[in-house]
Amino acid sequence: METRINSENGNKGSTLLNTTLAGGLNSLNLEGRTILDGKYSVLVRLNVVSGEADLYICTDPAANRFVAKIYRRRDAVKSEVLETLRNLKSPYIASICDSGEYDGYPVIILPYFRNGSLAGKTFDYGTIRNIIVPSVTKGLKYLHENGIIHKDIKPSNLMISDDGERIEIIDFGISSVKDAGQSVLITKTGLSPEYCAPETFNNVFLNESDYYSLGITLYELFTGHTPFNNAGESLSEDELAACASVQNIPFPESQAFPQRLKLLIKGLTYRDLSHRNEPENPNRRWVWKDVERWMNDEELHTLSETENSDSSMHSVSLSGSGISSGTGITSFPQSETDKSSDLQNILFPHPYDFNDSSGKVVTLQSLTEFVLAFGTNWKDGKKHTGRGFVSEFFRELKLRSVTNTVIDCEEAGVTDEAYSKMLMELSAGMGEPVFYWNNRKINDVREFSEYFNEKLITGDVSESGMESEFSAVTKQLLYWYELKHKPNEMEAIDKIQRIADTNGYKIRTRIISFCSFFCEDMRLKIGDRIFDNVSELKNHAANLKMNNPNQYFGWITENSGDMEDYCKNKTSKISQEIQFIQKDILAEQERRSKEQHEQERIRKRNDFFKKFNVGSIVEFGKYFINKNDAIKEPVKWRVLARDVDKVLLITDKGIALKRYHESVGFINVFFTGINWARCSLRRWLNTDFLETCFSNEEQSQIILTRLENNEGGDTVDKIFLLSIDEARKYFENNGDRSCTVTSYAKRTNSGTFGDSYDWWLRSSSHSATAFFVSGYGSINDSTRELADNDSISVRPALWLNLNSYIRQLYGN
Repeated sequence: METRINSENGNKGSTLLNTTLAGGLNSLNLEGRTILDGKYSVLVRLNVVSGEADLYICTDPAANRFVAKIYRRRDAVKSEVLETLRNLKSPYIASICDSGEYDGYPVIILPYFRNGSLAGKTFDYGTIRNIIVPSVTKGLKYLHENGIIHKDIKPSNLMISDDGERIEIIDFGISSVKDAGQSVLITKTGLSPEYCAPETFNNVFLNESDYYSLGITLYELFTGHTPFNNAGESLSEDELAACASVQNIPFPESQAFPQRLKLLIKGLTYRDLSHRNEPENPNRRWVWKDVERWMNDEELHTLSETENSDSSMHSVSLSGSGISSGTGITSFPQSETDKSSDLQNILFPHPYDFNDSSGKVVTLQSLTEFVLAFGTNWKDGKKHTGRGFVSEFFRELKLRSVTNTVIDCEEAGVTDEAYSKMLMELSAGMGEPVFYWNNRKINDVREFSEYFNEKLITGDVSESGMESEFSAVTKQLLYWYELKHKPNEMEAIDKIQRIADTNGYKIRTRIISFCSFFCEDMRLKIGDRIFDNVSELKNHAANLKMNNPNQYFGWITENSGDMEDYCKNKTSKISQEIQFIQKDILAEQERRSKEQHEQERIRKRNDFFKKFNVGSIVEFGKYFINKNDAIKEPVKWRVLARDVDKVLLITDKGIALKRYHESVGFINVFFTGINWARCSLRRWLNTDFLETCFSNEEQSQIILTRLENNEGGDTVDKIFLLSIDEARKYFENNGDRSCTVTSYAKRTNSGTFGDSYDWWLRSSSHSATAFFVSGYGSINDSTRELADNDSISVRPALWLNLNSYIRQLYGN
């Protein structure tokens, strides 16, 4: 399960709100303050929508990160719930690290999860089956055993642990301690109706209510939406209550929904609680014990309403499956046949129709024939397995171990790795594991090496595809030797892999190192030429060196990378045979490198100053330019002026759409005024933007500049905006001043449009407004814009020290 959270990258400028909940706390910006008697310093407010509280990242004196949840109601957290939660110790329940009050409002200190929550993410069946379901149900079991009903299970309250191996439940703000088997909620504040069980709309909460919410959550984690809120629909609470009370869960016909997962969701969301205290009655909602049986792959009683509404759930049609028709299958022995001797000798009562490797239809009458045919016709075998034909065939034959092996492959998505493992385990069940891969039977590690060496020689697979396949097949090779009980082979393979891992080999080098260890007479490819063995390569190099030294040194230099790949594995015969070539390569490379370095140093210094003519466009620093906010790209700057050893730069485009000042109340700003020294845009440019855009060394090359700001007082900044006079001085006309913005800037402000944008100027104090240049380049001394306008672009400016810059780039 691979997840990422971007909470810290949220819009820090949108944390000041003036909304007040009835009888509650204003949503204030607490950044920079301390809470709980100074024990925690607030860093930044998380840009997370929450109806009941504000969330902040904070740190303790040891710089450990936490999340502070500050509720907006004084009675938001029940004291008995908080007291019980403090004593809970479970890897599946987020612990409460601390608690207290801020200005009379409850505060809870929670762990900081760098991987974020499950909200907005979807997962494959394997991840849901192996990580999410076990974690959440164990967490719920622990809560219920300690008398807590959570009441708000949903993706955003399920956090991914930092190691990515489990889920932890958070957010107990509306939880209750059970009383006589149930808890009645007085107010519904904080509830998420789309996840609520039918009974909760009548203010009745039970353990089963949390499991219903889990069922809806699992549905969303697989499909991307909740059952009754698909395609952007927005249902009222009453509509959701009606859906939960009278409808079965609607599963999408267009999406392949695993039957086993469907069974779990239907069990968890069974609406009728009449038989909740009758463990053997199938007409009830599932709880922990049922989910545990589901995780153990046990057969479960079919819910009667599920049978009526979805009879196809447990009856898979065999038409078109390749299973021969007929009724004689009942003559097969009814007892479980799991012994290897039985599996090896057994004949199917009815054969399995299949295409062999040549495309000819064959009738498979034994497990031995089955493994051979499915191993040598990889494509069709995977297709039959993925469609469930194979598991149904063996289920009808009552071969439990065989059926379970096939189902494991199905649930893993019938990947090449899972399919090879299935064939290996089926053959191992007959006494001797057989290793098939991509239509090929591999008899030993030498054949494995030959297989991958030929892939390198032909070059018909991409590097990423080669890496993925090599990793998968190596795992299968180790598993095969494990089944064959050959630890020496496993140890040798593991040793070679560890050598490659330690040295950080690329995939080509990794494969060559591996293959050369087990296959000393392997073919080699140097440049465009293929040598049948290392002796042929050695003779070619020796003859070329003797007869044409210049051509020899040119050839070994051109192909030094290929040569080096074959010399990485120092223990192989190949590496030892061509050591003299490697030494020649190193000597020639060193000579050429010195020569090239000196020439390049001189050229770069001569060319450097030519790039910084006024009007030129140069690159300096990296920032978010295109729509992908995960990738920074070089920032383009226009040279406005040049002194002896420094240049004035301004970004060629607007790099952001931001307010000149984040409003703290229009009336206050109107009378106090906004100037450059106090505005939030100056702070952002010289903190967030400076640190994000430039490395530490690049920051040292930016000159700290004293700026004259008229009424606002002088400031000293590294990054600044041009003043109205500077904008006139350094641009010749309106056309030069016209401005466009980056795609990233547009994306961060959905209300923007057009091609030309206004851009802010450094302004003196004047009410709640600031100067700007229009999108078409005009400047008006009498025209200002409200400082909290977030659709005006920012064009940072700076003075760059050329001497420091060139020393960093090219040395002295």
